[in-house]
Amino acid sequence: METASSSGSWLSSCLITLVFLQLPIRLSGDSDKLPLTPLGGTARLLCPLTLWSIDDITEVRWLRTPTPGPAQVVHVFRERQDRQEDVVPEYKGRTALVGEGQQENLVLEIRDVRLEDRGPYRCRIQIGNLSREGTVDLQVAVLGSDPYIHVKGYDAGWIQLVCRSAGWFPRPRAEWRDPQGKVLPSETETETEASSLDEAGLFKTAISSKVKDSTVGSVSCAIRNEALGQEKIAAMVMAAPSPGRISSSEVALAVTLPVLGLLAVVGICFIWKQRRSKEKLLYEQAMEVENLLSDHAKEKGRLHKALKLKRAAADSGWRRARLHFGESSEIHPHCRAPRSAPLEGTLNFFF
Repeated sequence: METASSSGSWLSSCLITLVFLQLPIRLSGDSDKLPLTPLGGTARLLCPLTLWSIDDITEVRWLRTPTPGPAQVVHVFRERQDRQEDVVPEYKGRTALVGEGQQENLVLEIRDVRLEDRGPYRCRIQIGNLSREGTVDLQVAVLGSDPYIHVKGYDAGWIQLVCRSAGWFPRPRAEWRDPQGKVLPSETETETEASSLDEAGLFKTAISSKVKDSTVGSVSCAIRNEALGQEKIAAMVMAAPSPGRISSSEVALAVTLPVLGLLAVVGICFIWKQRRSKEKLLYEQAMEVENLLSDHAKEKGRLHKALKLKRAAADSGWRRARLHFGESSEIHPHCRAPRSAPLEGTLNFFF
């Protein structure tokens, strides 16, 4: 009996190992059935590796590989209990591993889902020295901001309205509705602008529509998240036209003419001010030149007068000098030396 029991246990282990070995090395979840969890809800990620029993599992490890960055350990199940030593702080206390179904599929639960939890997760199962892993993606459904309606313009009795909203995932569906709640027909020229992603990877959308200015009631814009089955609506009340209502072209003309008149007055004042400024500048420059010429004339007169004084002083000194030297050249008769006759001896000596 013991031999039969041990043989059965050995055969069961071989079958489990054989089934495990037949699994592909890497599996991915169905792209059409990606786990979609509302923001703040609980995500359930099914490991794509199917097992008949988890009794012989050595370790189950859930990993997440953000871009960029190294792999992060989200959950560890070893020796039939959860482990926290390798789990990153962002996931501690928020995960649990549960078995589900007859084949005991492994499901990772992530509570209080955040926007940062989006992305691929790897389920790695180890039995003995053998390990296999599969991949599944988690998407977070987000309900965006309240729609905002504003008037873009008027055109020949038509009012163009634009509705905007941001922060949606997945891509929302947006539409305009008339006062009776019906989708506006194509003749209203409803135009849906292409949705785009913001920096956080969420969708923002804007739709525009033209409605008659004679429309009475509430025109609404509805943006719906199909995954969550929820929508947000914004409405604008269209007032009834009065009997003596002025057309939009008359209103535009009444506004444009005063504006043009004001611009003309401002332009004339500006030109007059510029002209006065130029005239003032020219006058100041002319006065400056005149002052320079006057100063130059005064300086020239002062130098000429000083030169005349110096010349007069020089002439006076020259006259005094001539008079002095003239009187000195005429010797008084009493002061002249008598002319002596030549000595006879001297003359005789020479002759």
